[in-house]
Amino acid sequence: MLTHTLGYVSRINDRDLRRIAEGGKESNYRGTYDIGKIGVERYYEDMLHGTKGFQKVEVNSHGRVIRVINYVPPVAGKDLVLNLDIELQMYVYKQLDGRRGSAVIIDPSDNGVLAMVSSPSYDPNAFVNGISNTEYSALLNDPDRPLVNRITLGVYPPGSTIKPFMAIAALQEKVVTPTTRRNDHGVWRLPKTKNKTKVFRDWKRWGHGNVDLTFAIEESVDTFFYQIAYDLGIDRISSWMNKFGFGHETGIDIPEETSANMPTREWKVGRTRQLGTKVIRSLSVSGKVTGLRHLSS
Repeated sequence: MLTHTLGYVSRINDRDLRRIAEGGKESNYRGTYDIGKIGVERYYEDMLHGTKGFQKVEVNSHGRVIRVINYVPPVAGKDLVLNLDIELQMYVYKQLDGRRGSAVIIDPSDNGVLAMVSSPSYDPNAFVNGISNTEYSALLNDPDRPLVNRITLGVYPPGSTIKPFMAIAALQEKVVTPTTRRNDHGVWRLPKTKNKTKVFRDWKRWGHGNVDLTFAIEESVDTFFYQIAYDLGIDRISSWMNKFGFGHETGIDIPEETSANMPTREWKVGRTRQLGTKVIRSLSVSGKVTGLRHLSS
């Protein structure tokens, strides 16, 4: 239940050796067999690993130590206290029950991560002493992709969680006011287009009636925000969403993280070779929660 967060240690391989050499740390890993591979174990490897010691001695012709010339004691790695609440972690893990998904619970007072679960998971112990090809192939070919940390590596559309951010952008750009009201009849069409058959429907088929901004957020009124997106346009949308961190890495203390895509006018030209003055529902940004910062306290 902690694999994707804590990670694991395993035998040092050629790739690790290159990374150690690039950091100028070869001397500190002589006689060391294991190293942090993923998760917290890798991110805090330098702190957890400590510093090796040595002694310089004088020996006789039989190899017996006559005297110690110099002794430098080893320094143990530091302990690391995490924000994770193990009981909460267990509870979340049981709720997912092996289904594909992920969940993060954050303390809003300091952004500390209290629980962080990616499901399905796997037993990291198989990797510690070297996993067999058969076991590794089974994990790689599993359609549920248990090796992927869905929290930091998964990139998803944000869904309705983006609506409050869009509301802030619309208020700041004076596209709407707190008292703006619109009649939602369940359907929204792109204005000024020849194709009148292309419609975007609200989740509530018959609509919500007269809606203001507060009600639109409370009830997640799709059509209200389609109009906001159209009025803002892609340039202002991308500018404001970037301010809120969409499309950027969170900076969480886990080394495996994917940066997502926050569409811009230039992105659309490069992707579709087309340039529209308005872009609706083309948002494809990370579902990761902006504000993830610290696993460690």
